[in-house]
Amino acid sequence: MAMRRGTTPPNNFVFDNEDPRDFAEVLVTYAQRGQVRINRDQSQLSIDETTVYLRLTQEETLLFAAGVPVEIQIRVLRQDGTADASPIYRVPVEAVLNDSVLGGES
Repeated sequence: MAMRRGTTPPNNFVFDNEDPRDFAEVLVTYAQRGQVRINRDQSQLSIDETTVYLRLTQEETLLFAAGVPVEIQIRVLRQDGTADASPIYRVPVEAVLNDSVLGGES
């Protein structure tokens, strides 16, 4: 799987043994070259009984440099105060020929 700049890719995080609606906090972080580019908390996510869903905007994916992997991690805080983090996923970022935002999206 790769992420292409200037697109609106869906990102889904599936939990096999827990209901993510029960988490006290959820944070999804995107970083590149050691710098955090995007943080999304539960107020910016869709969550059902098995999955945390989010879709990046064109503007957000244009923050990433082509040819450099983006690192993605989801962290959760449970109601009992225990925190957990996923492995860091490294996803290639592909270029587009024109960096404009289509449709006047803001």
